[in-house]
Amino acid sequence: MSFRLTAPYIRPAQEKAAEQQLEDAMHEKPSLIMLLSAKQETSHLLGADAEERQARQLIMHRNQEQYRNSLSKRKRNDPER
Repeated sequence: MSFRLTAPYIRPAQEKAAEQQLEDAMHEKPSLIMLLSAKQETSHLLGADAEERQARQLIMHRNQEQYRNSLSKRKRNDPER
């Protein structure tokens, strides 16, 4: 499942709490444009985080494959077989 499909369902309770904290800090209700901007920025940051995590996982997988291949080569070249 992609991040874009799950984005609207991420932590609705935390979202409401954050809106309330913002309202309390501003002593007025935040504008819709401010809330939309904050949601877009959050989505962007979470998306960037997801991309970084995916890149790290790909690198880790590649490194594991290289390690397995090097072990396999060592076993084939081992003269004690």
